[in-house]
Amino acid sequence: MSESDLIWWASFWGRIETWAFFGVVLTLAIEFAALRLGAPYKAKLDEARELQIAQLKKQTADARLELAKLKTPRDLTREQQDRIIEKISSFPGIPFVVSVFSDPEATALLSKIESILAAAKWVQHIWVQGGLHWTRPGKPDVGVNALTGFLVQVDKSRESDLGIAAVALANALKAEGIDARSEWGEMPDWMNKGAVQIEIGQKSQ
Repeated sequence: MSESDLIWWASFWGRIETWAFFGVVLTLAIEFAALRLGAPYKAKLDEARELQIAQLKKQTADARLELAKLKTPRDLTREQQDRIIEKISSFPGIPFVVSVFSDPEATALLSKIESILAAAKWVQHIWVQGGLHWTRPGKPDVGVNALTGFLVQVDKSRESDLGIAAVALANALKAEGIDARSEWGEMPDWMNKGAVQIEIGQKSQ
């Protein structure tokens, strides 16, 4: 290879080296600019992702809480019972009958409700309204229902006296976490219109 050829190749590779160097510099400059210019967008993206993760965690926690509520039996502590008794004790002598859904959760709640009403001086009557009923030694008979929830019902003819007591009971129960509601309307003749109808159904799902 002649001297001129050697000079040409040396010059050629020198230029390649220079271009490569400029290429590296340009790449670094572009990378730096991308990092600098993209930083605010990346920060916003990270913030949005963190917010989304936080929302998903909250939704999961809320869902677990609702599931736990559904699985937890309805119950009333001694303190809760005392608060309910205090709220309905201004209606002594109120007659009532009870029906209950036939499962352990509802019948356990029935026992608490009967204790509360007895302490408030309400008067339990036996269930004589037909249909299925549960005869219990030493306790008034109660009806057996196929309902969901907790109803406190009064005939519209007794709205002015029994109705007030029924609303007080339903509100007192609701304040302690029992999803009770009061209703009044025209009851059929075979029902005991002279008593508050307390119907403890199965727990709402």
